[in-house]
Amino acid sequence: MRCLRFGFVCCVLFACDPQTPDLCAAEGPIRLVQSDNPRFSVDFAGGHTYVSFDGQWVSDLDHALYVGEACGAEAELVDYGLAMSPVRLHPDEPEAEDPRLVCSQYNGKFFRLDLDGSRGPELLLENFNCYTLVATPHGPVVGEANNRGLWHLPDFPADTGAALLHEATDVYSAEWFGERLFYVGGGGIRRRDLVSGAEELLVPGAEGFVHTDTHLLWRGAMDGDAAPMQVHDLASGEDHFVGWYRPEEDEQEWDDPGPGWRFDLDGRHVLHLPNTADSAISAYDLTGMPVTFAGTGVRLAHPPGGGVVLQDGATIRHAVAGSATGTVLAVPAGASLDDLQAFEDHLEVRVGSELHAVPLDGGPSQFVVRHVGAVRTRVDDELLLTLLDDVLVLVHPPSGESRALDHQVERFEYHPGRGVYYNRLNPFGSDLDGVWALTDDRLRAAFATEEGSP
Repeated sequence: MRCLRFGFVCCVLFACDPQTPDLCAAEGPIRLVQSDNPRFSVDFAGGHTYVSFDGQWVSDLDHALYVGEACGAEAELVDYGLAMSPVRLHPDEPEAEDPRLVCSQYNGKFFRLDLDGSRGPELLLENFNCYTLVATPHGPVVGEANNRGLWHLPDFPADTGAALLHEATDVYSAEWFGERLFYVGGGGIRRRDLVSGAEELLVPGAEGFVHTDTHLLWRGAMDGDAAPMQVHDLASGEDHFVGWYRPEEDEQEWDDPGPGWRFDLDGRHVLHLPNTADSAISAYDLTGMPVTFAGTGVRLAHPPGGGVVLQDGATIRHAVAGSATGTVLAVPAGASLDDLQAFEDHLEVRVGSELHAVPLDGGPSQFVVRHVGAVRTRVDDELLLTLLDDVLVLVHPPSGESRALDHQVERFEYHPGRGVYYNRLNPFGSDLDGVWALTDDRLRAAFATEEGSP
């Protein structure tokens, strides 16, 4: 019976105690929800864990939402047919959120949940669109449901004190940074102080923008088949032309490192990536001047420190602004490029089931560890999680050792400081099917000894 309570693995790796009053302190995996639906996601708010199921599956959990306290052990069904996520008023502090306030992924409406499922969701602020919410220290800024106005709601979720910022604005454009609100409306990019209410038209004629802490990259109105792209310096107020936006080559996927105009991740350059994958990339400095860039080849990755990793025939290089040749990388022969991962100063690639590190400075590649699959996530510098067939494995590269955490696993999510959340799904059905969690401290304990080291 002990194995049935916590699953097969806890009886192998951990000491199980089904009588533990705090289930989140269990010595092994904890089942949150019993389910045959592998399409799950996990979120957190105000001391609660949300387990959501996607409806693209034929089962009795065709869209469902469960909520449990703390790690989510024995989460309660709120209702079927719900696709909802927590409202984020404190993006960097999930524990500060009200776990009852949610945003519907169906219709963009705000709701208040009864977390024990005794009552249905309560509709809030029916004239507003929760997709557009921008968190600020002074209460959120939210767009109207009809996409015509942007409002400041200092008393959210009440609408008392609500202030209309502008009508006929782009309600999806709002951004909060530098202690000010920036948005497109009334003929350009506007900047507003939410405390004093002072507002200025910062960039006349702009119809869209992305930003760093110091600059805006903005698109003007279409002139024929093109629109100007310019960089605005927030310190000097100067604008610098960098090129032309053309719909046929510049998809506006601002948050995706794919086609279009965007700031390089180094924050010091602008990159133009046409939407044909092998089209040459061009680069510019923040005054709009072209800079050299070895921008031909198939795009593989965008390292956090900037630049683009490109495959040009048999050569793989790290192209960076200011270099005409880039840096040729010592990627080992036979490496899988479809699942490479980019870090600040290196790539990680697989050769078969072996993981290798490839320095971005052009140095020789280094063997890291064996028994690693295409799906993998770093826990930290010394641990990684991976799937090998249907086995969830924890790998310790410094020692080369690995531990099987569970089997019949289709997918997993790792949440730093919380743990790994995964589904078990027996193709023939099993009482152990469902979403399970292994908390972060127990995950790390899988390699601990009495001295605290592997």
